[in-house]
Amino acid sequence: MSPVKRTTSPRRKVHLVCNAHIDPVWLWEWPEGAGEAMSTFRTAARFCEERSGFVFSHNESLLYEWIEEYEPALFRRIRTLVRRKRWAVLGGWFVQPDCNMPSGESFIRQILIGKRYFRKAFGVDVKTAANLDPFGHTRGLVQILAKSGYHSYLFCRPDRSFAVLPGDDFRWIGYDGSEVLASRAEAHYNSRGGGARAKVEDWLRAHPDRTPSLLLWGIGNHGGGASERDLDDIDKMRAEEPGADIVHSTAEAYFEEVGRERGRLPRFDRGLNPWAVGCYTTMSRVKRAHRQLENELFSGEKMASAASFQGLIPYPQRSWPRPNATWHCPNSMISCPDPPSGRARTGPCGSSITAWRFVRESRPGPFSPWPPVNARQATGKFRSSSTILILSAFGRSSNANSRATSQITTEDSCAPGFSPGSASSLPSRRKSSATSTLNGVKKWFFGPISTRPDEPIHRADGGHRRTAGPGAPGK
Repeated sequence: MSPVKRTTSPRRKVHLVCNAHIDPVWLWEWPEGAGEAMSTFRTAARFCEERSGFVFSHNESLLYEWIEEYEPALFRRIRTLVRRKRWAVLGGWFVQPDCNMPSGESFIRQILIGKRYFRKAFGVDVKTAANLDPFGHTRGLVQILAKSGYHSYLFCRPDRSFAVLPGDDFRWIGYDGSEVLASRAEAHYNSRGGGARAKVEDWLRAHPDRTPSLLLWGIGNHGGGASERDLDDIDKMRAEEPGADIVHSTAEAYFEEVGRERGRLPRFDRGLNPWAVGCYTTMSRVKRAHRQLENELFSGEKMASAASFQGLIPYPQRSWPRPNATWHCPNSMISCPDPPSGRARTGPCGSSITAWRFVRESRPGPFSPWPPVNARQATGKFRSSSTILILSAFGRSSNANSRATSQITTEDSCAPGFSPGSASSLPSRRKSSATSTLNGVKKWFFGPISTRPDEPIHRADGGHRRTAGPGAPGK
């Protein structure tokens, strides 16, 4: 139980945070995830517009991107609701990733692309990170969160049966002494349809002295959110509970209130683990492909940076948008149990989505929104595309790679007069410079990078450090 008590008020205060957990991919492919996001967001927007005081919260910039692309009228309504503070951006990351296995750079890119998107699309800078579905959380996250502008962190797992914490609200301390407020949503993030009132009543009975408190509710796991019945029941209960101040609220509002008594909160200086550890040995092909893609992205960025430092090409920010900004794998694909088929999914999910979007955005003309590639194929497509881009800059492209040059266009290369795959397009001075320096930078390219895709770039239990690529959150 949280040690926080607000004795200045005789009424208990409960922050109700309505959400709708949506896995972009899991036991379904991404078109179904996008459709569920649109359906859920339509319903939530209508309730926000029609129901006085109701606030809806949702995270994951990927889902908002889908809404913006496929239902722009709904996106404009959501933007208006955000301005009116009737819709809250929760978390502000690209997706909810596994929070133990990815490299430190993966976490940084989650935050980087998510925060950039929400600032641009809605003009908000999210201060409360939220990962409700992951199965555990490395202590190394604290430093990354604090230095990325977050002051608080909301999570669900591990629950009390797996991890004893000093309180559900506490100060989480990182390896370097960084600190964020953290809260475990003990009652989890979902409620069944028509069961919101029962969940609130159970919470009040179980925590008669806790105030303030936060309670997540809403139909989820495949979207849903609030329902008419749930909202009617909550309105009636609020009128019938004179001893409780039950408000539709946001995670940031809750942490703002808890933060007033920050000094009274206990400190916790370990990782938030374990939970469902067996899941970390399932779907090994997806895990392996994700680690391999992290290594490929890391190597590619080093090569591009070296080429840029040598004056061979400008850093290819414009033609390399996703790998530079997104290293991610949804929690539902990297740590959840095997799907019923027992096979890893195909298509742009998990580690393959980064490479898939890179290939899509770096080639001209129409591109299928659902290419038949799995994680391994997508990693290969990314490798061939990025290798041609960098080797061409060094004047080292070979005929063996010429088949992949169609994926990179002159327009994308950033260098005036640059022809992918053609060493002759480079001035002789640059070719000479490339030849003389290529061997010298090979160790720098690949020295710290494992040649085995199942080995991590950085430790998952801490020591995460900033790596290559411009525009990362400040130290």
